[in-house]
Amino acid sequence: MKPGFLVVTGMFRSGTTLAQVMIDAHPAARIQYQGFLDFFRLCRNNYFANHLKSPDFDSNSPLGVPNFGSQESSADHSDLLELAVLDDEDMKWLSKRGTARAKMDKKVLGAPAELDVLRDYANSCGAGTGSHVMRQLLARVSELSTGSSLVGFKELFSIEFAPALFSSFGDSVVIWHIIRDPRATLASRNYGSYIESEGGGRRYPSVLIARLWRYAVGVHQLLVDSPNYVCSRYEDLVGNPVPELTRLTNALGIELLPDLFDPGGYRDRTGAIFGGNSSFSSRSAGSTARPDRWREVLSKQEIAAIETMCGPEMDLIGYERSAAHASRLWDSFDESSSQYPDWLAGTNLAPTQLVKSYELRRAGAVLRGAIPVGAELEASESS
Repeated sequence: MKPGFLVVTGMFRSGTTLAQVMIDAHPAARIQYQGFLDFFRLCRNNYFANHLKSPDFDSNSPLGVPNFGSQESSADHSDLLELAVLDDEDMKWLSKRGTARAKMDKKVLGAPAELDVLRDYANSCGAGTGSHVMRQLLARVSELSTGSSLVGFKELFSIEFAPALFSSFGDSVVIWHIIRDPRATLASRNYGSYIESEGGGRRYPSVLIARLWRYAVGVHQLLVDSPNYVCSRYEDLVGNPVPELTRLTNALGIELLPDLFDPGGYRDRTGAIFGGNSSFSSRSAGSTARPDRWREVLSKQEIAAIETMCGPEMDLIGYERSAAHASRLWDSFDESSSQYPDWLAGTNLAPTQLVKSYELRRAGAVLRGAIPVGAELEASESS
């Protein structure tokens, strides 16, 4: 069966927006820019509270963290979208969140988003299971996208829902996962224009970024043999897009057209020409960051830290390590928790000696094959 919708996902600052506007340039496609974050979070929270009966689960925890424990555990919860049931109050909450995001969009963009289908959940669809609500939302996108045989959305950190999406939608969904060098991800998030314009001037902990990144790689390993799962490294997508877009269009069953390679045809969410969103490049049509800019931005200690924490996963994905004397640099690595966003206050993410010891033991366990790539040590082994 020809797939009916596409999910573009990945970490923040990994190139997912570029990927979205690339495939959205296809005349047969209409790919929504985000909007599903609150939906996924609500489904997750509902599932943990009502099905798993987990009273200690933090409903405010962000997407992308190991909510289900290991990657293998996330596969065990592939029934999430069928067992999460959203009621009328949930739909009202989603509507309220959508309205707030629409106001923020108008303030930031200076214009309304081109397709606002997800901004009023209560009027767009009725209550029901997560999969039922998603089908209604996608039907609404399709209804407002005249002439588009393929619809979908781009949403950060939705890779952890991939087993559930495949379970509920089968061959009708394709997931396009964008992975970027974790050193470049750290540089783009914590330095350059992004941190001031959207990061509030606060840096994310390097430990958090490393753990989010390697968790995504672990989920990638679970999905890599699925014919409806396509993974592209950001560096390959911008350096040689033809093979990456060929694999994607083959999975989607649509023609590979020149439109996908013409930055002048890329459109942002207001319908204007996409000017890029790099933290370091000037904003012009289709502009992208130089893949190795992180070498000039990060300190030697930061590079060593990421390579220590993500080393086994970097080897797997094909990112060469560069830090000389990494163990010595890792031992001297430090960053102040005062620079972290307020919502991360009190978390154990500063590079203390305890955290450093854990990370070294965890990397060793992966290299020995004691735990899978992307996995964390059991609680009993973490102290």
